Amino acid sequence: VQTLENLEMKKSLVALAALAATTAFAQSSVTLYGNLDQTLYHATNDGKSVNNSNSNGGTTSLWGIAGTEDLGGGLSFIGGYEWGTQTDIQGQGLAGRNAYAGMAGSFGRITAGVQDGGNGTVAPLYVQASKYMLNGQNNAGSLTNVGSADFTPVAAPTATGGVINRKQRTDNSLGYAGTFGALNVSARHSMAGTNQAAGSATGTENDVTLSEAAVDYKIGNLEIGGGVATYRYEAPEPLGSIDNIYQIGAKYTFGALSVAGLYGSSSFNGANQADRDDFGLSAEYKLTANAGVTASYSDAELTATRDASQFQVIGYYDFSKRTRAYAGVNRTTYDNVANSAETDLQSVVMGLRHNF
Repeated sequence: VQTLENLEMKKSLVALAALAATTAFAQSSVTLYGNLDQTLYHATNDGKSVNNSNSNGGTTSLWGIAGTEDLGGGLSFIGGYEWGTQTDIQGQGLAGRNAYAGMAGSFGRITAGVQDGGNGTVAPLYVQASKYMLNGQNNAGSLTNVGSADFTPVAAPTATGGVINRKQRTDNSLGYAGTFGALNVSARHSMAGTNQAAGSATGTENDVTLSEAAVDYKIGNLEIGGGVATYRYEAPEPLGSIDNIYQIGAKYTFGALSVAGLYGSSSFNGANQADRDDFGLSAEYKLTANAGVTASYSDAELTATRDASQFQVIGYYDFSKRTRAYAGVNRTTYDNVANSAETDLQSVVMGLRHNF
């Protein structure tokens, strides 16, 4: 018998079910995060020396926002902004690092915007190269061993920057990343640059596009990977401009010791433009659960007449999951093959980093 009480109870249950479904459908979160990095360093450049305090000596000081919303059916919205800052100079504004919106699910994640490999974005070759060049930090300042440019000829050597370089940050780009068991896949296509180029089609920002992809696979203690980047030019391609980058890497862990290697080759436009290679070897040893040391050596052909090599050792101690103290030494040597001239850059760095 359908009584008034039964009818009211059913209405209440339906209302509660609808409310629960609406609540589950609209679950969202916003995360504020960042880090502060400050160093003291001593650097020499062919006999000239400097002592200074520097922000971003071991990683970039930054803060950011990351947001997600559960859209139901295993699908989520993802998005965020990230800005770089400095702790050593007053009056410095925020510098944009990445900004994106995208979707995530069992297929992985797809993002669009400014992408650099942080905060949910992708930078396939840069992130992969950093994985196989063990650093102990996050590749910034004097303790960089993988630089963030396309390819750096280094006409005027400086005390910062790695001799191995992969493009990190791209504007107007579409990215993908997915993990399928032991397989990690990432890809990115930069559809335009930052300004209207002479002779480029109406509505485009630049006549150069970049497409890249990387794959990594883990088998027990061994991880191997490879990646490729291809540049395309709308207007006639300038002589000597970069065409492709290929790289392979591997890492193996023996208990507390990890060793890794990276090899890359870049091709350039022009009949007389030879390929330019770079390689790196690195190791990390965990002294305790909170402390360790890394060492790396890299070598690169920067131009047809200029080579560079880099040696680096870094020690670190974690006071907590968020606070790390570190110290490192770096030596970079630039050789001019044409006249046998050599430039030596050396630095000693001590720093403190806190993640929040």
